[in-house]
Amino acid sequence: MPINRFVRIRLVFLLGVTLVVGIAAAALGHYMTVDDVSLESQRGTVTYVNQDADAIAFLPDGGRRNEAIGYRIGSVDWADRQGGWHSGLRPECLVPLSGGGRIELAVIHVRQTDRTPGGPIVAWIRCL
Repeated sequence: MPINRFVRIRLVFLLGVTLVVGIAAAALGHYMTVDDVSLESQRGTVTYVNQDADAIAFLPDGGRRNEAIGYRIGSVDWADRQGGWHSGLRPECLVPLSGGGRIELAVIHVRQTDRTPGGPIVAWIRCL
């Protein structure tokens, strides 16, 4: 008889966890829709890399010098000049305290809502 009780308790627990996960997913889906996120890929020049190589100033092709955009670079996947992809390392083309390197980057734009923060997130970088 103890085995059956154990199975029932485990089943109730799993159903409870499933219910909580389902409610959380539904709530997230309600507050963040596909319209809230867009992906943009663009080429340009890195005009500045900070000392830790975790932030850059980026000038998209066709932009004016005073239109550089600042991005924080987290642990981002990146491609070297030969096309090989890497994870977890600083992109070879983002040398601390430098500028002038050519890159392509993909930025995810998340729209801010009254309940969620928004802003750009760098998805990947390709050294050109």
